[in-house]
Amino acid sequence: MLFFLAVSCISDDIQSAEMTECLKQTNGMPPLVQECMVPCRDDCTFTAWSKFTPCSTNCETTRSRRRQLTGKSRKKEKCQDADLYPLVETELCPCNVFISQPYGNWSDCILPEGRRESQRGLRVQGDSKECGEGTRFRAIACFDKNGRPVDPSYCSSSGKEMDEE
Repeated sequence: MLFFLAVSCISDDIQSAEMTECLKQTNGMPPLVQECMVPCRDDCTFTAWSKFTPCSTNCETTRSRRRQLTGKSRKKEKCQDADLYPLVETELCPCNVFISQPYGNWSDCILPEGRRESQRGLRVQGDSKECGEGTRFRAIACFDKNGRPVDPSYCSSSGKEMDEE
């Protein structure tokens, strides 16, 4: 059986409008023909699937949903074949666990700037340090539970690790 659809274009003031103007503002023409099915007398009929059960925070869990046979289908032997007509559907829960881990080498040690006062346009001696305490950085990457890199926004870190020496 086929289902047919008539399409028209209406403007904001509920007047007929040019189809080309409507198509510019949409994702194209909707399908004019759609397949559908009217069940035969001996087909098995079911309720709609239930919502999936909630997932726990553990990534190794599953979720499931159920449906039931309806009407005369409940008494038909072929409809009770769970391999052909499953009443429970189970799948792995989506895993939203992300891990921040250091990635790459540490940067060179960055020393703090010295005083930058000047006397008559001359630099003060010792205004740039060559030794002492400083800071070095290294990148932090974000990975999913399988160790694949993902967008850093999934992890709460700043994207860099700091080590003060």
